[in-house]
Amino acid sequence: SPGGVLYPFGPGVGDEATHHEDDGTSPEIFLQENFSFFGRAHRSLYVNNNGVVSFGTMVPEFTPQPFPLPGHRPFVAPYWADVDTRLGGDVFYRQSRDPQLLARLAKDLVPAVPPGDPPPQPTWAFVATWDRVAYFG
Repeated sequence: SPGGVLYPFGPGVGDEATHHEDDGTSPEIFLQENFSFFGRAHRSLYVNNNGVVSFGTMVPEFTPQPFPLPGHRPFVAPYWADVDTRLGGDVFYRQSRDPQLLARLAKDLVPAVPPGDPPPQPTWAFVATWDRVAYFG
């Protein structure tokens, strides 16, 4: 996997990958630690090919509507697009407690911490990467 802006990714670092398909998704991934999102603790998530990490339910289809989408489905959209991995690319994901990755994550999170708050000290990370994925159409 490339260095630089992205965290290491791919089979060489232990990533899983979604199936090559249109509107695909990972199986439910049970988390090693709770993930708090808008005041609610989540124990599992899904990585969806169309650029969404969702909680509680899959969001496999691309819906070109403004957020929030109907149905109040909680998700993070790091790469919201109409992806078809049958045409190319991969969607990788993994959980990590690697000390080097966590040290980099702590450093990367510092700008998001309000002044006066303690610096972040992550003990776990979830990494999802959309690598050279193809657009449906």
